[in-house]
Amino acid sequence: MSVTSQVAEFVGQCLHNLRVLQANLTTLGYQFSAPSPLSEGGRTNQATIVELRATYSSLPAIVEEWYGRVNSVDFSQHPQQLNSEIDVAVAGLGLNPVLVFLDLPSCLAFKRDLIQEGVRLKSDDGTQEILPSGGVASNCTPKGFWLPDGSTDPVLYDEGFGPITFSQELSKAFAAGGFPFWAARSRKRRPSSPLRHGPRFLELLPRLVEGLVPVTPLSGGG
Repeated sequence: MSVTSQVAEFVGQCLHNLRVLQANLTTLGYQFSAPSPLSEGGRTNQATIVELRATYSSLPAIVEEWYGRVNSVDFSQHPQQLNSEIDVAVAGLGLNPVLVFLDLPSCLAFKRDLIQEGVRLKSDDGTQEILPSGGVASNCTPKGFWLPDGSTDPVLYDEGFGPITFSQELSKAFAAGGFPFWAARSRKRRPSSPLRHGPRFLELLPRLVEGLVPVTPLSGGG
């Protein structure tokens, strides 16, 4: 299978999982922060893709495929439910969400905001600059793509434990029902919650992953 076909298949699997996961979360009573948690079609991004191609010599293959088919994804939890005073199964589930990918115009606006705040967005040698995707890593650095980049599957962030590529991030997220933060905490000998009411993650997990297809990270992404 060609690289182009692999990338298209990967994004198609991700779209399937996002649709199913959104439905599963809705059934569980999860309240999304965004009015449209999943916006498909990529129409919002088309003009910006052309602009990015003109500005940079190359874009990663998965970035072009993703933003050509997906406008935006935001599975953040509504703050009222995230910090719920009532002990419900999904309370706090959306803490540290990874399924957050703004549409490209919003990514550029986010970049301008970061520049105004004095955040360094250029590589040490000055040859690349980051296009933030909307998410934030645990070390408070913005997740995003360093451009120009002609790789298939670019590094999205590095929290100090090694680089995580775009496809690895999504694969990890779906394996954890969309919420790898809580999956990691549930594996601790004595799981604890930084919130007053944390989610009943192990109880929720089988229902979160129901209907999801396995997603394997792309090989040789860099």
